[in-house]
Amino acid sequence: MGNCLGTPRDGSRPVHEAEGDPVLGKNQRLSTATPKWTSSDRLSTEELRARRAEFWDTSPAFEGRKEIWEALKAACEAFQRKDFDHAQAIVDGAGISLPRGTLAEVYDELGNRYCVPNYCLAHPPEPRKEQSGASALAAGGGAAPRPAEPAAVVGDEAAASLQDVPAADRVTLKIRLSSLKDVKIVVKKTDTVSTVAYKLGAMENFDGSKVRFFLTGKTLPNHARIESLDIPKGFFLQAHVPS
Repeated sequence: MGNCLGTPRDGSRPVHEAEGDPVLGKNQRLSTATPKWTSSDRLSTEELRARRAEFWDTSPAFEGRKEIWEALKAACEAFQRKDFDHAQAIVDGAGISLPRGTLAEVYDELGNRYCVPNYCLAHPPEPRKEQSGASALAAGGGAAPRPAEPAAVVGDEAAASLQDVPAADRVTLKIRLSSLKDVKIVVKKTDTVSTVAYKLGAMENFDGSKVRFFLTGKTLPNHARIESLDIPKGFFLQAHVPS
């Protein structure tokens, strides 16, 4: 979900680093320049707040040290308030290094790498305005606008296997990939988490055996059946797909 973790440093440069990349041992002060909004999504203030909360609730469950994620969250919140001195004090106190001078990519004292998505640091230039149902109707616009939903998709094989399954025994899952892409997938309620992972992998062209699912920050066991998870209505499952 936009977060990444590197391996501890041993004094040599990782093979994936470009020659022009900063040396990890050279810590820089936090830049006060506000990152530009890079997402094509036009979010409302409430949607942005919810997406940020979802990231911070889920990221510690992926990899990395929980205390570093907590410090990083506090530093990002201070940065959003333009309290740059406080943000700098937080990262200094937690032993967090900023090789590029931003909170988008940082390292802890063990050399583990943490990445924060753009939407946790930047602000959309023109947040989408939310309208209540009453105000939308009064303006003659009909029902209030709703955020775009990802299309429900199933592969040919999966679709064929669901043809004879009663509607009451099927469920549509909303899944947010670690790339921040949102997808829907129709599965049987009796499918296991590992079965959903394989179907998702086939649909999105990656190895489903390496996918890990999280719900409200907790890892979902592969053997658990979807019907036993009690997924709250409207909630997204977080799918960590190793790059």
